[in-house]
Amino acid sequence: RQQQYEKAKAYWKSCAGMSDEEWCYKHLKIIDKDARLVKFKFNEAQRIVAAICRKQLQETGRVQLVILKARQLGISLVIQALFFRQLLENPNLKAMVMAHEEGAADKVFERTRIFRDETKPMYPFTFSNRKEVVLAPPQRSSLEVEIATQKGKGRGGTYQMLHLTEIAFWVEARKNLSAIQGGFTDTPGSWIVWESTAQGIGGEFYNKYWKSKKLEMEAVNAGRIPQGYRCVFLPWFIDKGYRIPGAKLSDYSADAEALEDEPQLRNDGCDDDQLAYRRHKIDTKYNGDVQMWKQEMPSNDIEAFIAAGRSVFPKSLMNRCIRKL
Repeated sequence: RQQQYEKAKAYWKSCAGMSDEEWCYKHLKIIDKDARLVKFKFNEAQRIVAAICRKQLQETGRVQLVILKARQLGISLVIQALFFRQLLENPNLKAMVMAHEEGAADKVFERTRIFRDETKPMYPFTFSNRKEVVLAPPQRSSLEVEIATQKGKGRGGTYQMLHLTEIAFWVEARKNLSAIQGGFTDTPGSWIVWESTAQGIGGEFYNKYWKSKKLEMEAVNAGRIPQGYRCVFLPWFIDKGYRIPGAKLSDYSADAEALEDEPQLRNDGCDDDQLAYRRHKIDTKYNGDVQMWKQEMPSNDIEAFIAAGRSVFPKSLMNRCIRKL
């Protein structure tokens, strides 16, 4: 056991200079959409998030992010992978992932267990009847997965790394945030990541995103490195898989509400293949509901929250007014 520990310690120390993308591809495996065990290769959104984490860690000594995203970009996965790397490279770390529902927590834990089982060399580890991966002494680092419930999960723990996933959908978000953040040690090397799709105007995630963005922009405009939370928005079209290769756009119909966004989407860099994909999905998956598409697959952060919420004004009119500001 001691020999296994020494071998793992020496190996992970030798890998410390690798980029996160290279490290994850070489060491981690995931189950892909075709149910195959494959190496973890970053997509563009994951590459961006990993680079922002590394840059903030270098500039401020800690990671503090609020990530607003389109669905199915793999952001929870990449944060989990970056956490796992930290556990292997640093002893005595405690990480917590707080999910919004049991199914999501099970998925997060299963990915962590695959990381542990497929990564070589691995430290000796212990088994637990909870959703957690625990590396045995003397490494002693661990990652625990919990569900945000009305009971205030996470109270009483002490964590150096927190991943609060799909926080806009948490039950009793304020109570759970108070419980878990009370045990977070905001020290050099710590990580805290708020990450979610939007769920309307208002709520803890909405308030955190806009407050953090305001403070970040004030620091940038004053020529300072932001020291607090940094905001990251990831639109649907950042994933180059969301396209129909070689599409003839005129073959895909769209109503006036869907069409009015396309000039701006072209300005954002979308091509015909991506616009065809958007038209096709709005028609087939979302039954022509453009606002539902925007909620799940927003193009900008304002649109994300407006589309997910309720308003007495037509949302298409609100979007047009905002684009003119």
